[in-house]
Amino acid sequence: MRVRRRSLDIEPVVPLVPDAAPVVLDRAPARRRRRAVGVVLFAALCGVGGGVVGSQLRSPADAARDRAAPRPSRITVPIERRELVAKLVVAATVEYATPYVVSLAGSVSSGSGDGASNQLVTRVPDEGAPVAEGDVLLEVTGRPVIVVIGSIPTYRTITPGSNGPDVAQLEQALDRLGFAPGTVDDVYDSSTEAAVEAMYAARGFEAVGPTTSETERLTGLDDAITGAESSLRAAQQSLIDAAEPIEPATLLQLQQAIAEADENSAQAQRDAVRNNASADRSLAGADAALALAQQGRNAAANALARAQAAGVADEIAAKQAELSDAETALVDATDARADQVDNRASVAEEGVNSLNRAQRAKDAAAASYRDGTKPKDTTSEQRAVDDAQTALTAAQTAQATAEAEIGISVPAGELVFAPSLPSNVSEVQAAVGTAASGPLVTLSSTASQVVGSVSDADGALVQAGAAAIIDLRDYAVELPATITSIGAPPPAAASDGAGQPAAASTRPRIVADADDPAALSDYVGASTRLVIDIAATGGKVLVVPVAALTVGGDGTTRVEVERAPVTETDDGVTELVTVDVGLTADGLVEIRSDALHEGDRVVVGQAAATVSASAP
Repeated sequence: MRVRRRSLDIEPVVPLVPDAAPVVLDRAPARRRRRAVGVVLFAALCGVGGGVVGSQLRSPADAARDRAAPRPSRITVPIERRELVAKLVVAATVEYATPYVVSLAGSVSSGSGDGASNQLVTRVPDEGAPVAEGDVLLEVTGRPVIVVIGSIPTYRTITPGSNGPDVAQLEQALDRLGFAPGTVDDVYDSSTEAAVEAMYAARGFEAVGPTTSETERLTGLDDAITGAESSLRAAQQSLIDAAEPIEPATLLQLQQAIAEADENSAQAQRDAVRNNASADRSLAGADAALALAQQGRNAAANALARAQAAGVADEIAAKQAELSDAETALVDATDARADQVDNRASVAEEGVNSLNRAQRAKDAAAASYRDGTKPKDTTSEQRAVDDAQTALTAAQTAQATAEAEIGISVPAGELVFAPSLPSNVSEVQAAVGTAASGPLVTLSSTASQVVGSVSDADGALVQAGAAAIIDLRDYAVELPATITSIGAPPPAAASDGAGQPAAASTRPRIVADADDPAALSDYVGASTRLVIDIAATGGKVLVVPVAALTVGGDGTTRVEVERAPVTETDDGVTELVTVDVGLTADGLVEIRSDALHEGDRVVVGQAAATVSASAP
């Protein structure tokens, strides 16, 4: 290629000085200077022209390289090892804590446990007055309305035996106030009663005791127990008497009766034997006399027969008289024997009867002894004792149940659970002498809180108690905080300022308290951000930009790892590595793979290729 050169005509430059006086120049030196400047300019232009010509001179290899497509440039970043924390940022406002309107959940008591018939306000607090936990906020019919901390509002009269979260709130308050309720639980027991009574007394009031009907019930149960105890004692005494062993004197009498009966029986036996023997002897004598009379009669008959045979009349008459006397004697002997036979039978019968009587007396004495010495049958007496004990136990159980249900109570109208204390009375709606109904007093906390709203999806990620940062960017202030609640959206305002009802928000309301409550007091009304930690890896993990992830055809997640970089002569080497994905935060994502290590470079994109312009 030929380089064409042009000669340059260089004109001398004459500075113009307006309104200056004419200057007389020395022409010879000026010409010399112009020649020197021209030489220098000519040399410079020759150099520039040579460079231009040189740039136009290229070898065939250079031309081929310039015509080839430029190598792509991968954009890679190193894999880092760090902890990831996912955060939720919520627009919020610093506000005073929500005011709490006090109204009574029921009636106050007359002091004896009976409901007061006329519920009138008899004392109200001053506006602006401070209110601490345990204070008597106002009085109704001369009875105190005590305010304590609790998230569950009062809804019933708390009585002995009650249980539930409202009882737990009351016991927690009593414990904080120094009135020991025993074990702090959700059961209203005797320890809770004593603590309630002490709290009332410390405030100059009498705690609410049993009603008239409850007192009468307890009295009736006491009487029932007294009667049951008396019946039990009587039954027990009857059992003791029935089971009492025989007295020694009575036992001796029974023993003597048996001995006497034995003796009488033996004597009757002896008498019977003796009498029978005597009767037998008498009968034997009668038998002998009868035999003699028989013999005499026979002898007289024989003598008469001989006399008749002799034919002596006088002799016959005499013998007939003798025979008549002998026959009379025989009849008398026969009668006498018959009498002895009857006597013997009578004596034998009397002996048997005596023996039987003696035996019966003996048997009766033995039976009396057995009855007196045998174990007593106390079945009926024991049954009476058991029945009396059952009746007493039932009466005692009824009394215990009543005593557990009757005692010191807290009427629904005398207890107010406020969500936050201490606070101030911001408004008094009630007036002395008016009915204690509707809103009575409004309490407003001096504490500040941060309130915002989130979407349902974001709200599901936040838990009460989570740590947060209150970012007051306009003041360059960051305050550690805790999420205290997240839930239903706030109620709509009554008006939007133009007389129209304001639209209610449907976004869940989120509330946070600064860890240092006083730190927010100077920023009420300011806009802020709540930065909430919603998830964390819990330690250092491998992380890459989200842009480094790709999804394969099989649905797996991958990263492209650079194993050798692109060079002038080499396209480099990359590898697709399947990974498990974890937490994502701040544009980074946790990955897990044994094939990857900290410092490995992953591809996140490609830089646009650039082509240098070349002269033909």
